[in-house]
Amino acid sequence: MYQSAAFFLGVALLLGLSLWLWATADDVRGWQTWLFRAGHQVLSVEDQPGGSRSVAFVLRPGEEVGRAVQGCAHSFGKMLLQDGTFVHCVAYGSAADAEMALLHPELVCEQGRAVQMTYASAQDAQILVNRGEACAPQPNYLPEYVRPYT
Repeated sequence: MYQSAAFFLGVALLLGLSLWLWATADDVRGWQTWLFRAGHQVLSVEDQPGGSRSVAFVLRPGEEVGRAVQGCAHSFGKMLLQDGTFVHCVAYGSAADAEMALLHPELVCEQGRAVQMTYASAQDAQILVNRGEACAPQPNYLPEYVRPYT
């Protein structure tokens, strides 16, 4: 009697956990973001009107920028089928660089960014890398396009 009750309780808990993971998969604090958050200092996550999401984070020392921003796009991706960008990840070298970028918009402090467009996956995100000097005025700043990783 007790064994069957424990079995049904275990099945109910497993079913409840599966339902919760499915329901929060698209959430900014959902299970898909846990691994990325564990490895990076996430500075901000903002859901914008129209379904877009902007994520700012700090790179780990020696981390490859392209892979980091693509990993961010994959982790924070949203399944919204609306017009416009829906995930925009920006990588900074440090939290101080991100703060400097907020205080002085004329400075380009980002190390790179990933832009994932509607109806596309994180593998198809456009990866842009800043090859110039960080936190310096770059009047003609146009990040270098880097092929998406497969």
